[in-house]
Amino acid sequence: MKVIALDFECANTFAYYSICWTGIVVSNENLEEKEIISQKCNPTVGSFFAGKINFPFTIKDLRKEKVFKCNHRFLTDLLTEDTLVIGHAINNDISMLIAACLKFRIKMPTFNYIDSNVVYSVYKNEFKETSLKTIADEFGIEYVEHDPSEDARATLAAVREIAKRENTDLNGLIEKYGIVVGKVKNMHAYKTYSTKMNDKTVNKMQYVNSTLEYFDSIERDENAKCRQRFHIDDNILAQFDTRPLMQAMAKNGAKLMDCARNAQFDVKFGKAAGSQPRKKMLYEIYEQFGVEYNVYKMLRSDNVHEYISGFFVGKRNSDLTKQFKEVLRSTVKKDNALKLRRICISKGIEKLVGYDRVFRTIAEHNGKFSAYMDQAHYLIVLDKEELENDTYSCKKIESLKKRDEEHPIKILTYDEFEKI
Repeated sequence: MKVIALDFECANTFAYYSICWTGIVVSNENLEEKEIISQKCNPTVGSFFAGKINFPFTIKDLRKEKVFKCNHRFLTDLLTEDTLVIGHAINNDISMLIAACLKFRIKMPTFNYIDSNVVYSVYKNEFKETSLKTIADEFGIEYVEHDPSEDARATLAAVREIAKRENTDLNGLIEKYGIVVGKVKNMHAYKTYSTKMNDKTVNKMQYVNSTLEYFDSIERDENAKCRQRFHIDDNILAQFDTRPLMQAMAKNGAKLMDCARNAQFDVKFGKAAGSQPRKKMLYEIYEQFGVEYNVYKMLRSDNVHEYISGFFVGKRNSDLTKQFKEVLRSTVKKDNALKLRRICISKGIEKLVGYDRVFRTIAEHNGKFSAYMDQAHYLIVLDKEELENDTYSCKKIESLKKRDEEHPIKILTYDEFEKI
């Protein structure tokens, strides 16, 4: 097995294909440095746009270098199916490589990879993103930041130090830390993770990988006209059974990208701002490919609270407001109406009893519906357990209480609301 540490530097983050500097450290299973490769290339963009990074060269200097298409051959020799690539936050580097292969119409190499961030997280038993500088400082590793060969060298040194402290080699470390090796294949990056992470994260990674594997296994129609590239949020792939959608997309020639930057459309469950790439809601993609959209049938889990804490209901807020107005027109108000103020309804209510029933009660008592919690006077929840499991709503309610201590939002369970 070949082992290399890899890092790319991008000239312009709005053009992820603009790789301007490649750094590679060739190693082995004992994580020894065998060879260091540093290579610059012409990013084919007009200017740098890479945050606070100050490169030791100018765009004009890079014009003399070959473009990535002519300069990538040494990479294809290194990146093979028996290569294990080590990188820090390596998904960014993989996304750059995929973007460059798409831009210059180069065949994407197939290789295996692990992320030093995952290794370090298991070592510290703290599952969070940690910068390479923080890790290097802890282990006393000296290197020059944003020089890709130096970044790759520091990444390799960090993993080597952890293996040394665990008294093992790379293979032993992977086995001991329960690391599932990721794989780049067919423009997809199958996730790398550790089985020592929490169950929710592990399940999410497994669902995402199984969905990508299913998409790759579908036979394509050679005459398919759709050539659009879609990125579907990982949370959607983990929460819903999207296989019918995957099948329709693949047969129509659409491509599924694992990075939003490399897609033409970024698919979210709820409404999302932004235009690069263009945002689309999940139900719009189902409609585009003619697949039945039923958010509840698609749920992978029957646990209502798991659903509540993860996603908004399968309708836009404007649709809900329109639905309430229709109910309001057809409802006769009670003589002893309570004149309810603005009411927001939780997601558990929608799943178990439906909005129409609650809307009718609100309308009968001259109430108003608010699709937003911060504009409501009351929040109706399924039960106390729902609220306890919905961490987002709990934090939102606390912030609303601090903002308006005199008139805090009031919480009613569905049973309490029905007694009205």
